[in-house]
Amino acid sequence: MNNKTNEITERDHWEGFHKTQPRLRLPSRLVITTRNIQGLLKDNIAAGDQVLEIGFAPGKQLSYVAANYQATVSGVDYSEHGIETAQRLFSALNIEADIRCESIFETSFSPSSFDFVYSIGVVEHFKDPTEVIQKHIELLKPGGKAIIAIPNYGGIYGRVQSWFDQSNIDIHNLDMMSESAFAAFINADDVAEVKAYTYGRFDPSIISWRAKSPAIIAKVINYAGTFIGHLLPSRLGFASPWLILEVRR
Repeated sequence: MNNKTNEITERDHWEGFHKTQPRLRLPSRLVITTRNIQGLLKDNIAAGDQVLEIGFAPGKQLSYVAANYQATVSGVDYSEHGIETAQRLFSALNIEADIRCESIFETSFSPSSFDFVYSIGVVEHFKDPTEVIQKHIELLKPGGKAIIAIPNYGGIYGRVQSWFDQSNIDIHNLDMMSESAFAAFINADDVAEVKAYTYGRFDPSIISWRAKSPAIIAKVINYAGTFIGHLLPSRLGFASPWLILEVRR
């Protein structure tokens, strides 16, 4: 299976997605998704680390890493609109970043170059994510760590989302959305350590409430859910919105 037929989503989907222009500022921790992702990254990045985000556009999380951890940051993404938006964001924030518009399967970044490689919501858009997961590992230095995060649509979030927006569910590979299934994509002989786990505070934003609710109702649900999410612990199993694969080379 070649990479094009392996993708569940088309390139046009991401080009359209990245036409929306985010605010040219660092992500806010008032947003539960941001708080979850930052909590996931903070214990894994040290000052001076070489860090790569795969599928990084529009650059919000990568800009946060650069601004808060004094890491040397790089990003790869094949969306031209996403790259243009990231360039504007980094320029506005005066952040230096090596960002490249190219496929991860044909990237010009050298193998074994990074202390930390991560992606957020990327690998689940492939029918068979084996190769893209392996690319994370190949880009790590010996002893480096990769964190691969996908939305936890294998449980309650997926059931709710399938009712509100089945078309969104259809562009996700649900077969990989359990801890055991996610970890099975790694050959343990090739790496030093593998962990798979759920993570994150309750996050209503990964449900497309507006698909079947009036805008005002969807907004109230998101605000109320966000308030609840800030009060809850970061790991609640079935209520955790992210499924994480953590690999040390």
